Amino acid sequence: MPYSQEAGYTPSTIQTIMNNLMNNINTQFGTSYTTETFQGTNFYKYFYALAQEMQKNEVKTSEIFLKLTQYFEQVNAKISRPVVTNPGIIEKLEDEGFIASVKPMIDADAGKISICIDANPGTPAEGNITITSYANLVSGTDDSVGIAGTTFTAQTGSVTPGAATFQAATSNEATAQSLASQINAHTVGATVFAKANGAVVEITAKKGGTGGNSIALAYTDNDTNVGATKSGTALSGGVDDTDYAATKLALCTLISEITVAGAVTQGTESESITLSNGQSFDFKYNLPNRIPTLLKLTITLSENNEDLVGSPEDTKAKLLANIQARYRLGKNFEPQRYFSLIDAPWAASVLLEYAVDDGSPSYSSAIYDANYNDLFDISLENITLVEV
Repeated sequence: MPYSQEAGYTPSTIQTIMNNLMNNINTQFGTSYTTETFQGTNFYKYFYALAQEMQKNEVKTSEIFLKLTQYFEQVNAKISRPVVTNPGIIEKLEDEGFIASVKPMIDADAGKISICIDANPGTPAEGNITITSYANLVSGTDDSVGIAGTTFTAQTGSVTPGAATFQAATSNEATAQSLASQINAHTVGATVFAKANGAVVEITAKKGGTGGNSIALAYTDNDTNVGATKSGTALSGGVDDTDYAATKLALCTLISEITVAGAVTQGTESESITLSNGQSFDFKYNLPNRIPTLLKLTITLSENNEDLVGSPEDTKAKLLANIQARYRLGKNFEPQRYFSLIDAPWAASVLLEYAVDDGSPSYSSAIYDANYNDLFDISLENITLVEV
């Protein structure tokens, strides 16, 4: 009975089974039957009834496989999608007042449940690196900047995005922007977010709380002519939310009650929960990857407009309200969904664009293909309105 990942088990036809039997008879008895000459023989008559029974068994096997496949799909749907009627993880957490998303359990993630919950562990730690002389960074042996244990080395030439290097050229401001961009593109960008503000690279822990105060900052001057300064040996100012410890315990307890037995939860936030059988297991979840975001709304006024033009404050407030109603953690960011001519009847056209607030915004109106833990962090003051 053939099997494929796409079709599962497919029952063999009677003809296929009879051909296999004929080939075995030819091998066993030294005969040379063909499909045509085999029909009508006593062998054929005898084995035809057997072939029918074999096919029935294969049909039953394929039906069982199909039912198992459907069952697994239903279980995965309950776990990962909020649309199921039997409340899944997302709905259960929403019932408790939390926004969550779940990573699809496919390929290497099969049997692993990665949950992201928009909880607040506290105020994030901050720090900065100030470029004081970009030329000094590369005047001899190249200087370096350390962020969370990763060393970024200065160089005069262009850099590869995501590499542990940054370009010290043109100006202090341009050098700060290169360093910020390289930090965000590197894997260390999962731990901190960097933003260039003039010649200062502002660095903020992705996770709130006192844990960010241990994220190290370093600057190494390799030739005695200083090119940068740092705010301290580590980020600082991270403060734990006083209620977060209890919140984390409550969330992990809830996860233990609504996840499928045998599935392994993944995440940075963890608590050991004792089950009803007396066994203790770690239940985990992740916090969002918050992406500081700028929005630019361009409205082209209609020459035939007869409606009252809305005030800039009201227009931006309407945009933010639409986003809050239609966008959530882990969802693709779709600019065309959040503001249209219905919202601005005085306009001939509208265009909403977004950019990461890293100090050198590059705006786009394309759909942002989000990971399950991505969350655009948008505030009213980061919305720019352009009327033309």
